Amino acid sequence: MRKRNERKMNTVLDEVKHFRSTSDFYIDYRNNNRYRLLVNGGGDQTAYCFNTPIYNVDTGRLVSLNFCTIKDGDSFHGSNSSITVCDNRCVLENHEGKVTVILESTTVASDFLFMPVRSNGGKCE
Repeated sequence: MRKRNERKMNTVLDEVKHFRSTSDFYIDYRNNNRYRLLVNGGGDQTAYCFNTPIYNVDTGRLVSLNFCTIKDGDSFHGSNSSITVCDNRCVLENHEGKVTVILESTTVASDFLFMPVRSNGGKCE
């Protein structure tokens, strides 16, 4: 079984820091494209484009790529939906509706969801 801290993924900003080899930059919040991050630093402006939205449609904030621990399990809030995992139940919800998947009682939903995640020799980071 995976430990909670093994689910941590790099943030969008972590990736930009890696690409730029520095954290000496700031985000241009005048950006209106949910697929693009505009970064100013070193006298230039760079656009980083992604194939999925990186900003939440409701809040305009950057999406965190990590599940957070809540009272009943784990939760993730993406660009326009949320996923909640509790015991053998997984709920996907957005403005259009809600889907609940209930797995057999012997299966823990969080193990099912994180099974495909592989990096660094099969260890999640």
